[in-house]
Amino acid sequence: MVILRPRSLSGLLSAALLLIVLPLAVAVVYGAIQLRQLSRTSDALVRDSIALTQQTQVLFQNIAAMERSASLYGVLDDPRLAAAFDANHRAFTRSLEMLANSGPQPQVARVQAAGEAASVLVHGAMAEDRRSALVAHFDVLGNEANALADQNREGIDTRLQDAERQAAATQQWLLWAVMALVPAFIAMAAIFAF
Repeated sequence: MVILRPRSLSGLLSAALLLIVLPLAVAVVYGAIQLRQLSRTSDALVRDSIALTQQTQVLFQNIAAMERSASLYGVLDDPRLAAAFDANHRAFTRSLEMLANSGPQPQVARVQAAGEAASVLVHGAMAEDRRSALVAHFDVLGNEANALADQNREGIDTRLQDAERQAAATQQWLLWAVMALVPAFIAMAAIFAF
């Protein structure tokens, strides 16, 4: 059996350097790349969470304003209140369009349909019919909007869990990479011992 031994002290030091530093350098570079990727992922997650929260708050404010103006219009039957409802409905539609870019499309469509049903009721029904049906229509709209908010929250939670899994996998890989250096240290000790 032939044992490879360096012929000089500088050759021995070079071999030790290659056996220890090269894998360590690869692990450090990999860790830095993964850390940058995790940082970008978490930054995007925070930005998306803030934007979704703000857009959802605006949506609920618009629904409340629509309900107020529709209720007042149902009682007073004043055309100015119908115009106020229309303005609130347009704001509701704009806020829903902003949520449609990042929210689940089927649920956004259900919220839109509930909002349109409320609008049709406000403009199409007789005053007596309007008053009795407004509460039910806005309850449906509120429930659909709550479901949309819940689905958005679940989407953010899922992305957060994915980022946590990725961080744990990176941490485990780095641990195994460092632990793989232990045999290299033992080999270097054996070389120096003989």
